[in-house]
Amino acid sequence: MNSLFYSRHSLFIVLLLFVLSSCSKDAPLEQEVERTNTWTVDERFQYHFKSQLYATKIGNKLAMIGPYGYTNLKSDSSMSQGSEISRYALYFTPSINVKLPISERYFVGANMKDDKVLFVNSDYPVSTGLSFSLDMRTIDPTFQELLFVHSHFGESMAINDKNQTLMAYRSADENNYPIMKLLLVDVDAGDEEPSNFSWMKINNSKVIDLDRESHYGMDMITTTGDNFLVSSHSKTLHVSSDGVYKEVLDKALVRTFSDKDILYGFGRNGDFYQSSDRGNSWRKAYDVERLLSDVTFSHVGDQLVGYRYGQIWKFDFNESGYEAEELVNDGLVGNLITSLNEFDGKIYITTLSGVYHKPIEQFFEVKPNEEK
Repeated sequence: MNSLFYSRHSLFIVLLLFVLSSCSKDAPLEQEVERTNTWTVDERFQYHFKSQLYATKIGNKLAMIGPYGYTNLKSDSSMSQGSEISRYALYFTPSINVKLPISERYFVGANMKDDKVLFVNSDYPVSTGLSFSLDMRTIDPTFQELLFVHSHFGESMAINDKNQTLMAYRSADENNYPIMKLLLVDVDAGDEEPSNFSWMKINNSKVIDLDRESHYGMDMITTTGDNFLVSSHSKTLHVSSDGVYKEVLDKALVRTFSDKDILYGFGRNGDFYQSSDRGNSWRKAYDVERLLSDVTFSHVGDQLVGYRYGQIWKFDFNESGYEAEELVNDGLVGNLITSLNEFDGKIYITTLSGVYHKPIEQFFEVKPNEEK
């Protein structure tokens, strides 16, 4: 009786093993796909230097500002990474929520609740005499605070091609009621050559009083060559380099970008506008996805690209519509992109958790449909 039990039990085990082995032969193993086009981490940015709030290409340099300082990457073929890195301390505390402009000659620093605005030489940021502190209360005793837009939507000040900076601030009227004003500052950044040393200075500043009932907050501030565009919650203004402003749209734009000599803008209400005269006049364009107003646009060569969180697209806009293709972003998923620049034969991306790069020839690879 016992021997029969054991023989049947053994036969069952053998049959079970046979079935399992047959199943394994019928189910081929999934082959792991090797990724060859991924973003490379720049190992020079470690620990607290991983977080970079914004960056701009200036000449043969890539300038970055992070919570812990100002960084310059300079093209240098003799370096193993292809670029020389320099880091400098800042005399202000950058905010993750505020993006301030960097130009080829100087950059701006400010704590938005403070009454001091710093203008700092982009090449020699710690040199004596190559920075200047502007006291807003000296300019306007009724000054209360600087106005800013969230860094996700753009810069909170603007620098035009004439080295002028435009900023918005809140002051008080005779009844202590808060009102919005603009300040236009002419900056002399000093001589470009250190051998011909000259002090940075402010040549002139002009307070621009706005209509109190129409302008009470800021949605956008940007440049169009020598001039500026400012949105004040309800209207969009064109501000010339001599400080004269005019209303160019009876709606507020929250973001603009240019492509093929056309300036495009997104309204607060989701409408899409375009201008063919550098923002002096606007007309409503075609309907676009609301998501696009959340995209930050840039150029790689002549190609318009844009990013949102960790995604990147290339775009083609024209008079009647647009096309968009998402690009391969392996290695960036889960990151928050803060800038995208072409530099030194590569595309550099800054994020709040690392600096990445890849060769330009790999950048425009379109993501396969099954991965979108």
